[in-house]
Parts: sequence; C-alpha cells; structure tokens
Amino acid sequence: MPLEHVIVEKIFGKNKTLLFFECLQVSKDESMEFINALNDYETEKRPWFLERLALLRLYNEQYASLDEQKLFGITKRLINNDAEYPKLQKQYHRRMIKVLGVTRSAQFFQLDNYLEQAVRQYMQHDIPYIKQLELHRLPPVLASK
Repeated sequence: MPLEHVIVEKIFGKNKTLLFFECLQVSKDESMEFINALNDYETEKRPWFLERLALLRLYNEQYASLDEQKLFGITKRLINNDAEYPKLQKQYHRRMIKVLGVTRSAQFFQLDNYLEQAVRQYMQHDIPYIKQLELHRLPPVLASK
C-alpha cells in the first residue's frame, strides 16, 4: 500500500478509497468507472508525492549541514513540486465530471485536497523547524515535558 494511503488510514481509520466512496456516495453503476479514474489519478499522483517525500527526507536528514545553496535548491524544488499538484487535478477534472457529475466532482477535489493537507501536516512532524515552532507555542511547563 502506498505510504500516503497508509498515512490516511492512520489519520482517519479508513482506507482512502473507502473514504472517497462513502463521502461521494458512489453508486454501484458508477463504481467501476470511478475506481478506474481514481486508480489512474492516484497512479499519476504517486511520482509527485514520492518526489515531495524525497525532498522532505533530504531536508530532514541534512538539516544540520545544509548550506544556503543546497537549501535554496531544495526549497525551489519543493515550490515547483507544489505547482504540479493543481496541474494534475486540472487534468482529471473533466474525467471526474463525466464519472460523478459537476457537484460530486467538486466534492472529489475538495476531499482530495483535504486528505492531501492532512498527509502533509502529518509528515510535517518529522521536520526539525516545525518542532521548534511547536515548542515555542506551548506554555513553558508543557514544553519541558
């Protein structure tokens, strides 16, 4: 199972595909076409996610020794990676409309964005800078525990 699906299951306690089926109320008549579209979408999304994950791991592993040039390169690649996600969604927008209709297609992308943000937030806990910020937000008694 892809890592992003594992993370979604950890967060929500349900399989990602099942979440889509339940939230979008996909009928039996729509299910095969929807599964095919969703699988194609997830397959095309996977390299984007893996690149983002690799960049975050690189940053996390080399955090203490990153010079400005390397940090600039990683940041630029992350920004470029972020720009690719909506392009992929745009590419699948018409296909999801054909399968689900306009309203549920909009709901599909809303749920997809929500899940993506939840996965990003989950992964952020391993990045050093964020942990430092979290410590500064807690009252001193809690921060020392």
